[in-house]
Amino acid sequence: PIEFVVGAFFTHERNYVPIYLYLTDVNGVKRAPPFDMLLRSESPSTYREVAGFGNATFYLTDKLDVTGGIRYANNKQHIQIAGDKATLFFLPRAHPTFDTDQNATTYLATVRWRPTDRVSFYARAASGYRPGGPQNNPTPPAGAQTIIRPDSVWNYEVGMKGSFLDGRLSADISVFRIDWSDIQLNTTVGGVALQGNAGKAVVDGFEMSLIAHPSDTLSVGANLGHTNARITQVDAGVSTSIGARAGDKLPLTPAWTAAVFADQKIPLADGVAGSL
Repeated sequence: PIEFVVGAFFTHERNYVPIYLYLTDVNGVKRAPPFDMLLRSESPSTYREVAGFGNATFYLTDKLDVTGGIRYANNKQHIQIAGDKATLFFLPRAHPTFDTDQNATTYLATVRWRPTDRVSFYARAASGYRPGGPQNNPTPPAGAQTIIRPDSVWNYEVGMKGSFLDGRLSADISVFRIDWSDIQLNTTVGGVALQGNAGKAVVDGFEMSLIAHPSDTLSVGANLGHTNARITQVDAGVSTSIGARAGDKLPLTPAWTAAVFADQKIPLADGVAGSL
């Protein structure tokens, strides 16, 4: 009547972002030291995360079950802006150090109903997060964020999965909504590129997949998806920097996706088949 999974996660990562701007003469030859390097920035950083998680499924009846899950994580980050060998205009420059310590708890809840062995309906709510961290721009302008907040999502989904006509037809259909908060993005402040947080967005849509098996060797199918992704709130001061307004579409997100396919298997010999 009960199934469960319990686990732990650990990662320790090191990162290094070197930026060197050299000066040359008109022939492309570097100038003599110490006037060969106009800018030196290295920005070493570390990221460590420890997490524990658990999921449990309770079979209330032969046809109805519920699942709950939780994950708790702590991440620590350390970054030295520009590095201890940093120079700017041939002189040593400041290399401030930032440390962050962030906690995050995410959740999962699912209910599933199976009226028959071949059909199931489900509803799910789940949350997720992406760690924030220190600003990684080596020369952030005055007023820019020095700490980037985590961004988080809540995903709500209902759907159906089924197999019909003795397995000759299968279907997978779902409708979803995603609430996205404190969006992390690359932006500009005073003409300088840097990271920041920029408000909220909502993404909703549907996905469906149909596959038919007219014979044991032929499969024909189609996939269709629709996504409506738009900004719902932009933090004060961010609109001017990135040119975004509430109601704008999120970039690089197609409204529609579709595919059709057919797969014909061709028996060639015992245990050997081709596919077209």
